[in-house]
Amino acid sequence: MESKRPQGVLIVGIINIVFFGLGSLGGIMYLQNNPQEYNEMLSDALGAKSVISSQMNNQFIKIVSFLQGVFALLFIISGIGVLLRREWARTLALYFSFAIVLLVFLLVLFQPSLIKQAFMQIVYPGILIMYFTNSKIVAYFRQR
Repeated sequence: MESKRPQGVLIVGIINIVFFGLGSLGGIMYLQNNPQEYNEMLSDALGAKSVISSQMNNQFIKIVSFLQGVFALLFIISGIGVLLRREWARTLALYFSFAIVLLVFLLVLFQPSLIKQAFMQIVYPGILIMYFTNSKIVAYFRQR
């Protein structure tokens, strides 16, 4: 018997695809078209006048763009999989959420001034971890 999709699954799937997937891809385009503004924003966040040289900034932007692109694709893939009720997508979202929390934790260890921004970065992954480990949601994905 096919069980009805929980509203939270629909919401998570859409958020992953639209906001964190497509939104991140838009962020990549913005970042590459506005490198100076990104450097100023990074300087403000770190509390430094000039974070890195222009040449290093371009390399840094390329690395950040690549990583953000990978994350965006993972969010899109997991969002589609969650909407299609695939257990691997639930597992991917869980592992990915744990990885984000770990990365944010490491970032704060090395740059404690980013604690406020870090808190906001772990809210959604924390919600995903709690939601996708709920026994009813686990059963929904495994019933397929």
